[in-house]
Amino acid sequence: MGFEQLNGETIIKFVTNDDEMIIETKDKIFTMYSPDVRYGNDVDVWLEDVCGDLSDVMDSPILFAEEVSNKDTLTDKTWTFYKLSTIKGSVTLRFCGRSNGYYCERLSVYITNKGEENV
Repeated sequence: MGFEQLNGETIIKFVTNDDEMIIETKDKIFTMYSPDVRYGNDVDVWLEDVCGDLSDVMDSPILFAEEVSNKDTLTDKTWTFYKLSTIKGSVTLRFCGRSNGYYCERLSVYITNKGEENV
């Protein structure tokens, strides 16, 4: 289950901070974070940049949701781009990660149906 499952959903609430993203739709909650960061493993993940206006992806069906990663071997950083588009516009959120090579530097996606446990 991944970020692409936002296709067709309508975002009603969007919360981001340094190492987490929560996206709420009418029926689901998409909670995205690095489990390795939460468990104190040797990894850092942080929100590096937001390109676009988050209001452009609110209250309108998501036409395109994509997750793309890129690794810079010179700096040992991994960037993960979370791209969202609606008829009103697009937003790209860039998360950056660094680890000793053993841990995941991307966000994991946990999808909860409202009123149920994680699916």
